[in-house]
Amino acid sequence: MPDRDSGLAKLGNYAQLVGTEGWIALYYGGFVCEPESLRQVALGPNDVHLPESRNHERNFVDCVKSRATPVSNVDDAVRSDTISHVCDIAIREGRKLVWDPIKEEFHNDPAASRRRERAVREPWGR
Repeated sequence: MPDRDSGLAKLGNYAQLVGTEGWIALYYGGFVCEPESLRQVALGPNDVHLPESRNHERNFVDCVKSRATPVSNVDDAVRSDTISHVCDIAIREGRKLVWDPIKEEFHNDPAASRRRERAVREPWGR
């Protein structure tokens, strides 16, 4: 896997997916990958096929009218935000953490799990 000095830093914000046969870095406007042959891999019928939208706003309005699920639905947004928060907590803790997506807590790490939410004052406290 490349480090930030390998040219990916010029992409700005990106998400990198690493697999057994290489990696893909997704950014607004496109993607880069290694090896380049990953660009030619066709998805099979049982592979995950993500929806595509070139206009999220129009898709949202159309889905409000039709009651269909939008391309950017709230469930996907929550999971995407969770990834960012987990990464932030790992940085703040300064160590590798193991996240349990089912329990939505860090495995055997109460200190990191406490960072999942802020303390709230009464009468809203738990």
